[in-house]
Amino acid sequence: HTPLPFFYVQNFSDPRTDTTGKLFSLFLQNDLKARPNLLIKLGLRYDLNRIGVIPNNNGNFSPRIAFSYQPKALQSLKLRAAYGFFFGVALVSPGYDVNLSNNSKALVLAFPFTAIPSSFSNGRFPLSNQLPKNIRFTPQLGANFQFDNNFKNSYSQQSTLAIDYNLDESTSISLAYVFVRGAKLFGLRNINPVVRPIADDPLGSMINGRVFPDKGMMIEFSSSYNSYYHAFTSLFERRFKGVFGILASYTFSKSLDNTNSIEPFSEQQAVDPLNPGLEKSFSSQDQRHRVVISSVYQLPSLKNSFLRDYQLSTIFTANSGRPYNLLVGEDLNMNGDIINPTDRPAGIARNAGIQPSFIGLDLRLMRKVKLNDRIHLLAFVESFNVINKFNIF
Repeated sequence: HTPLPFFYVQNFSDPRTDTTGKLFSLFLQNDLKARPNLLIKLGLRYDLNRIGVIPNNNGNFSPRIAFSYQPKALQSLKLRAAYGFFFGVALVSPGYDVNLSNNSKALVLAFPFTAIPSSFSNGRFPLSNQLPKNIRFTPQLGANFQFDNNFKNSYSQQSTLAIDYNLDESTSISLAYVFVRGAKLFGLRNINPVVRPIADDPLGSMINGRVFPDKGMMIEFSSSYNSYYHAFTSLFERRFKGVFGILASYTFSKSLDNTNSIEPFSEQQAVDPLNPGLEKSFSSQDQRHRVVISSVYQLPSLKNSFLRDYQLSTIFTANSGRPYNLLVGEDLNMNGDIINPTDRPAGIARNAGIQPSFIGLDLRLMRKVKLNDRIHLLAFVESFNVINKFNIF
């Protein structure tokens, strides 16, 4: 007995397509030594891209500024700050999706009609550029990809403020605050969902209840999402001098966004694609606490030549758990989510679940063997998660 799928989707088109992409960039930078203890860096970048079906723009200017200041009365202290715009380049791969969907027909069947393709070998209709004979195409059950007419390049505003202090020649500490604001971020949503559902009739809802009644799913690549990241980092460094060196850092951070994955089958699809503001919550990359301690230890050399020139390195990592999306496994609001037919429980925000914390310790034992004055051989053995803790990534 083979269970039948509730929905079946197959695309019929020429699987071959192409698109073009041209990128032009110009960057200018000038370092100003305003004073012997004050360095100012000024930069300006210009980017222009032309990629296939993506709407054109007039290019983007990215100004940047940074400075480093060392007080004369306190030579061990250094102040650093930076601010700038950073524009991204639109992905080329969605252009292929748009090209293919403009010349194809996506066949969507609901149970019990999913038994038809299941009766063929491999559980699907034969691959073809044309719909199977005697199968009628219903536009409301199809799907196509498109770009938002107001599509823009994503960008971020990044700023840093840091204080470095040297305790002695080989030991330093650093405190830093980082803020990153992401704007016009890339995302995907269905702008033609079912808005007039019919109880106990999902197929009828998709045919008669969409925003645009004569069309099927309209998967739009949009640049209308945002993100916010705040982080405070403390760093202690004891540079390698003699037999031991250590680098330890702690980061306290918070990351929010309303973006979703550009993968249609991702569990990050919006519950209500017509209201992306409801998706604002902790991002999938949010990690409140993170500790990393790495060290290098030069093992003592013994009289036996085989027991010389060994170095032991360690990396200890401890992270708080990242968020994950809580899903119920069905389309609760009946808006026609057939690509990923599952919603969150009512009243639950996106990424409300928290994974367990992560703890890991990795070791490396390395030996440097001098073959002659010009050739050295490095041999090493590594072991990961030596404390054998079960971690969820």
